[in-house]
Amino acid sequence: MADLKGHCPNIAFDLGNYEVTASSSTSFSGGKCGDVRNGAQASASGTLTADRTIAASAISIERK
Repeated sequence: MADLKGHCPNIAFDLGNYEVTASSSTSFSGGKCGDVRNGAQASASGTLTADRTIAASAISIERK
């Protein structure tokens, strides 16, 4: 994750070649919204838009 912006639950960050956006309807596993940090490992699922943004329905934070 990189370039984290916004405040929980409405955050956005870069994940690989995509921008991921989260909202109050996004579910988190492996942590909560407040655990999202630049440099952390994560995966996201949701709706991919034409501008390479993923409107996340779920974000999984990988713990080290």
